Amino acid sequence: MTRSRFRSVNMTMFVLSVLITISYSSLTAQTRDTAYYRSPEAISNLIMGIESDNPGVRRSAIYFAGKYGISETLLPLMKALSNEKDDSIKYVLAMALYKLGDDRGMFVVKQIACEDSDVKVRNLLSGIYNTYLLQSNGIAAR
Repeated sequence: MTRSRFRSVNMTMFVLSVLITISYSSLTAQTRDTAYYRSPEAISNLIMGIESDNPGVRRSAIYFAGKYGISETLLPLMKALSNEKDDSIKYVLAMALYKLGDDRGMFVVKQIACEDSDVKVRNLLSGIYNTYLLQSNGIAAR
């Protein structure tokens, strides 16, 4: 093997080993992150955030509850959607409930979609609810 070809093979092996190391690190980091978000302390903090008076904290807690599928937040999310005044947070709440995929949560989304005074909220929540129905019947892909 020529010297330049040997260097090329060595460089390729080096790059591959770095990529494998980075990929493995990413996988283990994601597993650790998910485990942290499911700890009792994190769930308690999410529920406190969902019930917060600060709209930014509330919005972030709702988002993370849906993103990580924290089923323990189902009842606080349902209660929050029933009582929420801010239309933009209603949408985030409906999406979080949708991501949890529980019929009880989607029933609340359906109720708000039928009863809300704002046409845009009714349309957005109806769309979320209809998508949920299609997916639960196996018609659409999540």
